[in-house]
Amino acid sequence: MGHFSRIFPTSLLLALPLATSLGGCTEPNPDYVEPTPPCASGQRYLAERVEFAAANKVDILVVVEKTADMDATQAALGASLGGLVDRLKADASLDWQLGVTSADTTDGGALYAGRTGVEGCPDTLPTLITSATADAGATAACLAQVGTDGSPFSRPLEAARLTFVAPANASSGLVRDDARLVILFVGLHDDCSAPSGVLTSDPNSCVWAADQLISAADYVATFRQTKRFAGNPVSIVSLTGPADGATVITGTAPTPACTGAGTAFAGNRLTAVADAAAVAGRSFSANICASNFNETLDRLFNETIAPAPDSTCLRFAPVVTLQSIYPLTAVAGGLQAGSDPIETLGFWLDTGADSSCATSRIDLDASGHPTASAAYELRYCSSAAGGE
Repeated sequence: MGHFSRIFPTSLLLALPLATSLGGCTEPNPDYVEPTPPCASGQRYLAERVEFAAANKVDILVVVEKTADMDATQAALGASLGGLVDRLKADASLDWQLGVTSADTTDGGALYAGRTGVEGCPDTLPTLITSATADAGATAACLAQVGTDGSPFSRPLEAARLTFVAPANASSGLVRDDARLVILFVGLHDDCSAPSGVLTSDPNSCVWAADQLISAADYVATFRQTKRFAGNPVSIVSLTGPADGATVITGTAPTPACTGAGTAFAGNRLTAVADAAAVAGRSFSANICASNFNETLDRLFNETIAPAPDSTCLRFAPVVTLQSIYPLTAVAGGLQAGSDPIETLGFWLDTGADSSCATSRIDLDASGHPTASAAYELRYCSSAAGGE
């Protein structure tokens, strides 16, 4: 669902009267000028509507593995996550909120709210951190300590899905309609999200029978569908063992991919989700065996959270380039184009076709919509529109 489009026939967009019949008037109007068709014969004049999320409004979900060997990793994550939140809080231009859930699906994707016995942390924590949260950095560090008593079958993808769709989580307030969404997965093991009752005997079966797991593509589609916007409203960051794409023979224990705060195994599925084309614009994968996570979370802030240029891919190839852009405003029943096009196109750039856009990529500078979601109607001529 990269963006939504409406294709208008030329007659609808440019239905101009060619003459006015006045009773008793037979003299031609010397000032009359035949209207110039917007497109040449064989081309169609298209109006494609796109809407972008607010560039500076972002919701962040952190999904943390809860297996027995995650103690040191959670502590390292907490230190770096606290630093990220301090940086977020210092940036007055951002409207952000952050919540944490565990990768154990017995927790149902609910946002973590603390537990007893965590040194230096209160028993009860806010489920959402915002710029208004007191001691936000320290609170984030505590939220990373989700525990190590979870199932050995780590299911971060399914846990994230439950955060968005489970009725019990509907009131969490994490996902706001016009905000961008960032999901950070952190774990020493790859995802093991499988249909109910499958792969429950040995955690290694997650790599022995990977073909029985719910496909990574299904989860990408689910996460992308949380947002209706064009461009890159959903970003996924995988902090896990380096992917190796290897097939592990049944009965043979998988080989660790690296060792850092804990021993990590290849995160092939989580990396595949972060690398998927549908979310690739601001997504990336990082190595969980780094000495600390500061570099990864700095990158998360700079490349994924901070406002940045966005883009959309036109549905059809334009004959030359984009012809005009109209702002859209909300009216009863939907969106309506203004009567005048945007005269200054400085924040738009038609960069043509590329490896991921066979028609023409339209880049939108972040300054074009910094504080609210924004919609536009892009008009152009195309000879590739067929009979639609």
